[in-house]
Amino acid sequence: MELIQHLQCKTPLGFFKTILIPNQFYGEVPPDFVQQHFNELHKSWHIWDKNGIHHKLTFGKYNIIPYLTDGWYALLNHLECKQATEITFTYYGGGNFLLSVGSITLCENFPSFHSHSTNPIDTQSFDVTLSRCDVHNTAMTLEGDFSDYVRSVGYKSLLLVNDHLDILQASIMSTYSPIVATIIGHGWKEFCRFQNYKEGDTIRFKFACKISRNLVHVRLITKD
Repeated sequence: MELIQHLQCKTPLGFFKTILIPNQFYGEVPPDFVQQHFNELHKSWHIWDKNGIHHKLTFGKYNIIPYLTDGWYALLNHLECKQATEITFTYYGGGNFLLSVGSITLCENFPSFHSHSTNPIDTQSFDVTLSRCDVHNTAMTLEGDFSDYVRSVGYKSLLLVNDHLDILQASIMSTYSPIVATIIGHGWKEFCRFQNYKEGDTIRFKFACKISRNLVHVRLITKD
């Protein structure tokens, strides 16, 4: 408790909010926080909660998808979170953070960087039910709003990210004659096979508009 009191007497260097999701084995960290403190962030983070309980987390120091792993699941179990819950990390330097637990929250209120966020202002999400062609062909033709969105921002490729934070780059092709079409090409079949998607599965493509624009989290919503 003395260390906590010592930290609380100091001026915080920053803070961020993220979401504890039951059964998610890693924590997601906002890229802007990492960019701001990149040179000083340690691989090991020391976290203290309001009761003085210490948790040690391993930080994956990546600009695109920074995350917390070893120790995250133990933290989740310690806090006994049964539903998605907002938490705040207050940073005091030297790899030291104080943790405060907020309230249960819904996906539309998640910060936009989070893979599960459906924030209507800062994210774009598109649900696709996979056809036989989508699963077995080397490319997938996008339809409706999804096609319009990808074509309008001029993507040449997408960084497809799965629930394990594996990243695969897929090309984007746009045609205008004889028909207007937007196609996820090279890389799609490999990603689809790696995820073991089946005909009839519904998957969600989620973009955080203000971060890495061609980064898209892809996850299974319903399985056939």
